[in-house]
Amino acid sequence: MAETALRPDGKGNRFEGRFDPFGPEFRADPYRVYAMFRERDPVHRTCAKDGSAEERWLVFRHRDAVTVLTDERFGREKPAQGGPAVQSPPSSAFSEMVSNWMLFRDPPQHTRLRGAVSRVFTRGRIAGLRARMQALVGETIDRIQHAGRADLIGELAFPLPFEVIAELLGVEVGDRRQFKSWSTVLCDAIDMKSASGWLQRAEEATVALRSFFRNALTERLRRPADDLLSSMLAEAGRPEALNEDEMFAAFTFLICAGHETTTNTIGNGILALIRNPDQLRLLIRRPELIETAVDEILRYDSPVQVTSRIVHERLEIDGRELTPGQRVDVMIGSANRDPEAFDHPDRFDITRDSRAHLAFGLGTHYCLGAPLARLEGCVVIDALVRRLADLRVEDAQLEYRKNVAFRGLIALNCSFTPVRAPASAES
Repeated sequence: MAETALRPDGKGNRFEGRFDPFGPEFRADPYRVYAMFRERDPVHRTCAKDGSAEERWLVFRHRDAVTVLTDERFGREKPAQGGPAVQSPPSSAFSEMVSNWMLFRDPPQHTRLRGAVSRVFTRGRIAGLRARMQALVGETIDRIQHAGRADLIGELAFPLPFEVIAELLGVEVGDRRQFKSWSTVLCDAIDMKSASGWLQRAEEATVALRSFFRNALTERLRRPADDLLSSMLAEAGRPEALNEDEMFAAFTFLICAGHETTTNTIGNGILALIRNPDQLRLLIRRPELIETAVDEILRYDSPVQVTSRIVHERLEIDGRELTPGQRVDVMIGSANRDPEAFDHPDRFDITRDSRAHLAFGLGTHYCLGAPLARLEGCVVIDALVRRLADLRVEDAQLEYRKNVAFRGLIALNCSFTPVRAPASAES
């Protein structure tokens, strides 16, 4: 998303100002900026730095976001020539891999790609992971609680989701450290950061992952297991089966998507509870509120701030004419703070019904792993508030990752005191 200068230049912009998602002030608190755009220019056309109009719109209101995410006049692929609208060199290994990600495909391709991996995300399978998650979280808290302080992103919010998705996909324990670095590189590349060298790093990670993947497939052919790799191989020969390129793309997509959102949810949620001690006390008193608390966290400080669609048919939104081929960025973080959809949206309230939030998207591309992410958030935050008291942020200034699409802390150093010895069984 390019920096957008707003001025009365005759190109359709409605007020002066500047939308800069790359600045440190915006990363620290984007919601003030969102509120201004919702009120003054909720369907905003961008302008390039040289003043020429770009073919891109930003939508800030909840109702318009719902339209873009659910209306069949929008899609993920370019309407004329077909194929995903992936903004990276088409000849690169990275771009070829991403072009097969279900995230960037429309039905019927999206339906086939999604169906091939949905078997490892059934509700029964996910519910069966609860005990494993609780054990992982319990072990971590056992290790850190007597130190009195820890980086809760590095120690808790990142490791649990990553370990869970790695197990589901079939990544061996000894390979997971390397996978963490590859995953970080790919997530940064998808965010289309302007940092120099991003494509080279993405290419190197993609090539290394492809080599690993082929070796893993060979191993699973010899020794099938209860994981995604084996599940995809078992479908070989069927009409809907994925080819090797598509299997590789599904594998890498889930490595990235399978932990990024949850890590940010947990980190943002811990911070929201610390900054709203009345809500933290309420959750301690009423642990049955944990599920509504996690949905409120997803609404209040969304782990995904923006997603995009391509206009397929001409239409109007709020009097603005959108034409085929134009890109529309749905500002999820803004939609989740829209007062038309949520009363007092800037108030963090774990008792409210926040299920209308758009943190997991909506429609055809609704997040496949949403039930898994919710469960992980519930398990981690429930254990944290029960076993660690007097939570305080130690960082003088919090630093957010320099991503536009994902909102998450680099670190969250906290001090605390243990409140309970490890339970004999947490089920």
